[in-house]
Amino acid sequence: MKTPKPKLSIEEKMQMARDKAIALKEKERKADETYYLKISEGKQWTIFKLFSFYCLALALIISIETIVDGDVQKINRSELIYDQALIKVNDGYYTPLYVEIAGFIDTSFQVTHSPIFGADKYLKWTSAYEDTKTPLKYTDYTTWRVNSVYEYFIFIQIVLLIPLFLVWYKRPTGLFKFGRMMCLVLIFPASIYLLFVTIGLVDLLPL
Repeated sequence: MKTPKPKLSIEEKMQMARDKAIALKEKERKADETYYLKISEGKQWTIFKLFSFYCLALALIISIETIVDGDVQKINRSELIYDQALIKVNDGYYTPLYVEIAGFIDTSFQVTHSPIFGADKYLKWTSAYEDTKTPLKYTDYTTWRVNSVYEYFIFIQIVLLIPLFLVWYKRPTGLFKFGRMMCLVLIFPASIYLLFVTIGLVDLLPL
């Protein structure tokens, strides 16, 4: 015949619950510490740092590509597709304001390329305006290529610097873990796409 277990007092039950909670919390702490050490040391962390410095270099390259102008290409009217306020030149699209494109001079269009990769950067043209009160006036306008790194200058650079911030920050916090995952899933793949497709490295490859 089994001996009946002694009944525990309310205080004893509460102590057992506290002990279980403490043990569970300690187990979670050790698991978090093990995971943090796994992602912040060794080969994984070395690869992360290498990609972080790559993103820094890419941010600098995009800044130079945006700030410094390369070759200028004159665009004949026959090479330009114009549909209301949407202009297609080469393989790029531009969306100037209607008031800026009204009265454009056919022979004034030109595309400025980036200095390193030679990608189309912005479109420039001259428009003429005249009415009964305003004498003939010529004004130069520019507009960035749509959905290009040049159009989102500064914002892209800030995003590309997030991995380097995490290398400096590196603490066992939720912010570090979330930021690292965001870099692996979004920023690093996007940085490769930016280099090869958006700013034109793929166009320089002998394909």
